[in-house]
Amino acid sequence: MKYILMMITALFLSACQGSSQEATQTAGNKSNIVSMQIGKSYTVHKGDKLNKTSDDAVVTITQKTQEESKEVVLVSGSAEIVYK
Repeated sequence: MKYILMMITALFLSACQGSSQEATQTAGNKSNIVSMQIGKSYTVHKGDKLNKTSDDAVVTITQKTQEESKEVVLVSGSAEIVYK
């Protein structure tokens, strides 16, 4: 019984590790990450993420009329956009 439980645990852990490695590889794809420049306007959509990369980051966000997108502008500090 112990042997079966150990085998199931080993299979479960190896399956989880495979998923973790795939997630790391996907996260390592930086083609959808843009480092923002101060004063430049960027358009974002639902599902996109805005990450502060400095504690003093200030960003303005403006909802575009009649659209489901928003305009973001980095005012100070540093930030990045992760496009979906």
